[in-house]
Amino acid sequence: MLLDRENLTRQYLDRYLTENTLFPENLLETTSMDLLIDFARIGLGIAGVIREFVLADLEEGSLLELPLPFPIAAREIGFVCRKGQMRPELEGALIESISAGSLIL
Repeated sequence: MLLDRENLTRQYLDRYLTENTLFPENLLETTSMDLLIDFARIGLGIAGVIREFVLADLEEGSLLELPLPFPIAAREIGFVCRKGQMRPELEGALIESISAGSLIL
């Protein structure tokens, strides 16, 4: 089970699968990560989800992370704003939150 093809996470997974000559069959597609997680929780199948979204399930053992034959490269994200539009107090707060590991998006 995967997100629909227009989703960036799905596109990332599709590239991984293609690069490693893995071709899943009988895919169920949805537009909701939450729905994928719920489907996996009730045993409907294997879902490609973002690990951070299911950490509690993994820790309590209600979901199992399947080992992959090849590692998935980490994705990198960043923050941008229009030049001259960032207020110094917000920039400082953002950097402080990231440094403290307390940034919640």
